[in-house]
Amino acid sequence: MTTSLSLTEGTDVRCGDRSLVVRQALGSDAVLVEDPQTGEIERLGIAELRPATTEATDGSTTNLNDISDVDWAEARRRRDLIAPLLDGTRCPRSLVLERARAGDCATTTLYRWARLYRASGLLSSLLPEKSNGGRGKSRLNPAVEQILTQTIKDHYLSRQQRTVRSTAQEVARRCREASLHAPNPNTVRLRILALMTRGRSDAR
Repeated sequence: MTTSLSLTEGTDVRCGDRSLVVRQALGSDAVLVEDPQTGEIERLGIAELRPATTEATDGSTTNLNDISDVDWAEARRRRDLIAPLLDGTRCPRSLVLERARAGDCATTTLYRWARLYRASGLLSSLLPEKSNGGRGKSRLNPAVEQILTQTIKDHYLSRQQRTVRSTAQEVARRCREASLHAPNPNTVRLRILALMTRGRSDAR
């Protein structure tokens, strides 16, 4: 008897003897999965996966194909920021403030994200909220956006295989030369992550 394979975000699946969690659908033949033991994300063909159990894992109806790579990257960034709040121990206020500064957000926002994540256990609970306008549009100054896009193209994607950190520094340098306010390094990192995720999907 064959059990249908759910591609809903957060679904437990197996590949060989490994237990994995579905994080994002990539078209009709592949998905991004996370190894809960290591936190590593990898791309696997759907044919390589099988259901973890014959029972549905939850009632979620999230359509993964409707969520952008940038939004998934932002959800993972938020989960990294709230990690100290999720281990069941009392997190020092100083650490919460440090994480808030690193994430360029309020401490109340961190606590809200932590509550959402603990309640569901799903990465999708940390996805950016939908708004009526501006969804999917860059909030950067057009001139800064152009510098960011061009720097990723000729610096990060060059044959030298430079790092994300180096790319963010180069973006900042070019913005200074143009007398523009440089984007947060996290903005550069998320843009590169989204680009590489799309690239892995297109390569198949």
